[in-house]
Amino acid sequence: MSVAEEYVMEIVKLILAMTLTGSTVSFFLFAIKPIIKNKPPKAFQYYMWFPVIMAFLLPLSQIVAIPALGSPAMPMKSTQDIAQWIVDKASVQPIDFLLAPQMENGQEALKTTAHFPNVATVFFLFWQLGMILFFSFQIVCYALYVQRLKKYNRNANQQEMELLHGLSGSKNAPGLYKNPAAATPVLVGIFRPAIILPDKKYEDIELQSILLHEITHMRKHDIVIKWLLILVGALHWFNPVTYFVRREIDRACELACDESVIKKLDNAGRQHYGNALIMVAADIIRKVPISMPMLKDKKNLKERLNAIMKHKDFPKKTIYLSGILLVAILCGTFYLGIARSLTVQKNEGMAAVTDSTPIQEQKVQKEIELMQALYDYDKENIVGVWVALEDSDNEIISANIFVVSKDGIMDAKEQDKIEAIASGHLNLDAQNISLQYMDSETFYAQELQKP
Repeated sequence: MSVAEEYVMEIVKLILAMTLTGSTVSFFLFAIKPIIKNKPPKAFQYYMWFPVIMAFLLPLSQIVAIPALGSPAMPMKSTQDIAQWIVDKASVQPIDFLLAPQMENGQEALKTTAHFPNVATVFFLFWQLGMILFFSFQIVCYALYVQRLKKYNRNANQQEMELLHGLSGSKNAPGLYKNPAAATPVLVGIFRPAIILPDKKYEDIELQSILLHEITHMRKHDIVIKWLLILVGALHWFNPVTYFVRREIDRACELACDESVIKKLDNAGRQHYGNALIMVAADIIRKVPISMPMLKDKKNLKERLNAIMKHKDFPKKTIYLSGILLVAILCGTFYLGIARSLTVQKNEGMAAVTDSTPIQEQKVQKEIELMQALYDYDKENIVGVWVALEDSDNEIISANIFVVSKDGIMDAKEQDKIEAIASGHLNLDAQNISLQYMDSETFYAQELQKP
């Protein structure tokens, strides 16, 4: 397996670990949904899906940073065993061992082997293509929609702006525009949010309800969650569970937003808010990409109106229990994600080295630096270098060095010099450095004799 194939395999394992973890947590939440019903606040029923988003995105940092493919520290065995191990690894990772491309006497270089794409590579390419198409489609739709809005946007009048500033505060007020292309009130933008209203006359009480709804979305940063859901959909486009999750989170988001608005209103205010929803539903509804429309479809209107009319203040006990359950879901998601990642990373009995801890990164970096330093020390004679470091309690305690040289002979002075270079790089005593070497003819002969 080549370095590229190993890298692809690591990405595939991470994607599978994320999708399995996210799906498992999603199934659990869908299962408890009919049990809890309206017992906890709507806000909890919205926030309880956040761990699912984290489960689908959690190992993203490990994908951006290429996993370390260096080899773990290995006790020094016989020279022949080590040489054979290097020969096996050199054909797929020559850069890690600083092997010269060919021998001095003109013999053939290490043989290269042609590899057909494995299942992981095919899946990776297929996944990558789907991800690019999915995300590109969302971006293009959003860009076209925003461009269309900007074309027809016109500033709201003074009275509407004063009402907006009174509800949100002058410093935190979003932009407010009227637009004949907008079929329903909608909030767009993350860094420069703006509320777009259909080009029609609203009564003050209706406009107040609409603005309160969109301002609440802005304060809760629901558009950021919308973008994260788009990212989830792109990374896991092959997983049908994500489509149900995204739809459920959109539903819970609107219910939580309604709850946040009406809990500050009296009965008359709630009635006016419900009337505003009905009025918006009477307009033509169309799908708005990556935005927060006040009403996406008429199907959820009944549920939202019912939740508004039956709203009640929850006792502190219920709120505390909801918080405890949310923390439990979050902790369970982290535990399941770690366990699932370790399970997926098992590679048919062979330990996959994906450690990204500081000591592992330090080991890999020091191994590379030391190999380069030893190679530069005597380029005329040294053909290749291999270094494996051993650590204990987050400290490097010993080094195993194997050198392939043209003549295969090193006197005591040369050995002392190499050990001194290694000691200086690693801050180790010479007694903790094991040095072995082999002549290049023997080294290459072992590879050429392989079938």
